[in-house]
Amino acid sequence: MWSTKYWDITTKTGDRYNLTKPATRTLTTEDCYPNTGYGGFDIDVWRYFRKPGSSALVRTEKFHTHYIPSDTVICKKPGTG
Repeated sequence: MWSTKYWDITTKTGDRYNLTKPATRTLTTEDCYPNTGYGGFDIDVWRYFRKPGSSALVRTEKFHTHYIPSDTVICKKPGTG
């Protein structure tokens, strides 16, 4: 496959913000799987488009992503509350 390079693309990643802590849940079901939780956050990433060999900026795109936290899960034997 042959193609002509159309863009030089560089990126910049911002700092994480809107940090959220994981919740902790205790389950007493037979199908419980323990889990070590992790926090969530928001982050922005920018893409900068330039023609190959040029330093002139042609276009910028900004992407926002929201990562949800994963709860910590503690499993106990059924009936132990």
